[in-house]
Amino acid sequence: MKSANIITVLIYMLIHSTQAQEIIMDYYPEKPTTTADVDYARGKQMLSNIYQSIKDHNNEMVYADYWNVGIAYSYMRLEDTLILSFLKKAKTINEDSFCHIIAYALDRKSVEENRLFKLLGSPFKNLVSDCDIGILKRTDISERYKIKDGMNLTGLNEHLIDKLIILMDKDQYYRFSPTEYNSNWETQTKLDKEIEIELAEIFDTYGYPGKSLVGEEFMNHACLLLEHGGTLAHQEKYFPLVTRALANEEVDKSFVRMLIDRIHWKKTRKQIFGSHAGVPFDESAIIEKIKKTYGL
Repeated sequence: MKSANIITVLIYMLIHSTQAQEIIMDYYPEKPTTTADVDYARGKQMLSNIYQSIKDHNNEMVYADYWNVGIAYSYMRLEDTLILSFLKKAKTINEDSFCHIIAYALDRKSVEENRLFKLLGSPFKNLVSDCDIGILKRTDISERYKIKDGMNLTGLNEHLIDKLIILMDKDQYYRFSPTEYNSNWETQTKLDKEIEIELAEIFDTYGYPGKSLVGEEFMNHACLLLEHGGTLAHQEKYFPLVTRALANEEVDKSFVRMLIDRIHWKKTRKQIFGSHAGVPFDESAIIEKIKKTYGL
């Protein structure tokens, strides 16, 4: 047997073991015969983006990486036990964040209505049974974006940080919950318009408010605000500021990917990096061209 085949077999054995799963970089499972080509392609593209994101973060793997691998495998229709093992690993690493994802996905719906339950059945229900899946609260979400006790702000623009926190609170006012957003989208749209005006003033005054200005904890706020709200013209006008910030490591690549997906979706109704659930990927050649253009 050739060495390449031996390596493939070893990887297969490792990733399909019954122990806690580990992410094998640049590994793409073979397509099951019962999996549709479009679903397999979606899962494969998701894996490609996950691996790149891990590399961007010095090969440090966080709970979201294991969750995302599990989701990619669910689209590929791999074995239920394999999918569940990655979801379990995500929960083990960060149970609070795992349960928040579940709460957001369910958002006043029963577990039985969730896609993963329909695919995995009672084992998925058992996995999430001890999560506190109550009604999501705006205050709980907005706290994630604020200054935390003990945070060192020396040398940073605290006034600008305060502005970004206020804008993030507006951004999350109804967006924290799909149900709340759908019921209050007109009000949230008005808030987004206010954010667009205030964010433009920040961009025009400071350029992109990145790591050197507001610190690592807040350097992605402006990118997320630009991605969520505003017109396409507004997003395209200030996108060059974001790409310059990206080149200078002033903003995290994962947030830039979301912004690119949003802009591309508005133009084509397709996405590049898989950051938006339910949106189809564009053609492979277009995806690779955009990745190469921005070094993503």
